Amino acid sequence: MGLFKPSYTFYFLHGFHIVFFQMLGYYILLNYGGFSYAAILLALTCNVIAEAQAGWAQHDYGHSSMLAKPKHNNYVHLFFMGFIKGASADWWTYMHNMHHAKPNVIEKDPDVRLEPFFVVGNVEPKRRAEKNVKQKKNNFYPYTIQHYLFPIAAPLLFPLLFQWTTIRHAIRRKKYLDLISMVPMYALHFYVTYTTFQSVLKCIGYFFVVRLFESAWFTWVSQCNHIVMDIHDDVDYDSWLHLQVMKFFDA
Repeated sequence: MGLFKPSYTFYFLHGFHIVFFQMLGYYILLNYGGFSYAAILLALTCNVIAEAQAGWAQHDYGHSSMLAKPKHNNYVHLFFMGFIKGASADWWTYMHNMHHAKPNVIEKDPDVRLEPFFVVGNVEPKRRAEKNVKQKKNNFYPYTIQHYLFPIAAPLLFPLLFQWTTIRHAIRRKKYLDLISMVPMYALHFYVTYTTFQSVLKCIGYFFVVRLFESAWFTWVSQCNHIVMDIHDDVDYDSWLHLQVMKFFDA
């Protein structure tokens, strides 16, 4: 049936529409953004679509899901992470490998490492309460209202956390190719936005807003697949195969 054979047509069209929307956003901004708020909003929409969709595309290449050789997948992965998203491909691979090694395991899976801002699952809330009693401390806000704060926190994940952790990772690990691949994205972005707005603050503001919407999109989709699952401690009887079946059976 060919269920495990990648569709090159799909991946080509997916990659093409990402580059198309990214370039279209910059074209609109460069030619019409200086005198039209509608043009700025349209350009913003195009850039958000490109950045968010690049996040899903790079995931497949990071898993070496399309091309026969992992090395060739890595090159395409580097393109989408660096040239399109301005992030480190090695940083994503490092974090995502930990996620797949111990999915939804407390203190092992970075995708559910949300303390002290949120507590998820059945184990973390109890442990947090016991810790507070033992240390005679209070939470800095009542977790009973955390579901109201999640829509506020989700858009801030990329611009306030991932933006600097990905660059820090590349510098600390000396991933110079990752750093080089990021340069064109930031150079193009700030060239276009500064030419349009003639203001450094507005350039940064536009970049921040793109990251806000991209972050909300990514966080909402990804966490809907994670925090609804069982989140627990690392135990000996949980084999790697058991964890994969239990946590990724929706794939």
